[in-house]
Amino acid sequence: MRYTEIVPHPHLQAYINCFWVLEEVMADTTPDPVFPDGCLEWMFYLRGASQRVTLADGTSSLNPRFEVVGQMTRPWGIRWTPGVHLLGVRFFPHTFAYFAPRGLPVHELNDQNLGVEDLLGGGFQEVARRLTDCAEPAAGVALLETYLLAHLRRCPPLVGASYLEFAVPYILAGQGHASLDALVRKLGIGGRYLERLFNQQVGVSPKYFCRIIRFQQTFRWLERTDSLTAVATACGYYDQAHFIRDFRHFTGTTPSAFRRAAGPISTTFLAEGSSSYLYNFRE
Repeated sequence: MRYTEIVPHPHLQAYINCFWVLEEVMADTTPDPVFPDGCLEWMFYLRGASQRVTLADGTSSLNPRFEVVGQMTRPWGIRWTPGVHLLGVRFFPHTFAYFAPRGLPVHELNDQNLGVEDLLGGGFQEVARRLTDCAEPAAGVALLETYLLAHLRRCPPLVGASYLEFAVPYILAGQGHASLDALVRKLGIGGRYLERLFNQQVGVSPKYFCRIIRFQQTFRWLERTDSLTAVATACGYYDQAHFIRDFRHFTGTTPSAFRRAAGPISTTFLAEGSSSYLYNFRE
């Protein structure tokens, strides 16, 4: 498996975490688990395809060729077909809403994988048609950047966006330990209004978003120490049992089992310096 990240156009860098490319994916009947990461994405299969697998019961469904991946609140598995060549657009947690139909509550997309064309409608049809002819990721990135930049030029400001532009980096910089009471005081708004903005434009509540980001810190510490108690302490959990419950909630497995058998996609996305998981966030 080969994974590459591409820095977006300067005018898109406040909205797009990165473009990314996945190539040389090995087909396997065993689902490759993926976990909540706090972001929403578009994924475009230039070649090959995949299935989404429910880890609890093994049921599966074919992913759309041009796919919107909503905010994940639980783990899923991916089963790859041979020859997958995949181009992704990873938005920041609060910026997907700029490119969604105006007024769409982002939380309605949680744990869903829908066709980009179905979500965006006729305005994306020509882009989708041209993407099918892209043999190389660079051509697909250029096409998508043109579409995204044009959308931004005609897109009116989002209500409350300035609050999220402060709140999301604040939580990320605090690695999920940010005081939400302190945050609303800094913003000068009520907690209920902040929660409404998060559900509308991020997809989860501020509290749940903090929980995802704190969980992601555990991957860093699992590489540094064999002690689960030390991981729990470093990541701000009450105790080891609390850490293990949260880890199982988000991954479907225990920390020890994950260490023994991390899937290829997790190993790739969690590499040092990768933008795939927000635990590597830098201001």
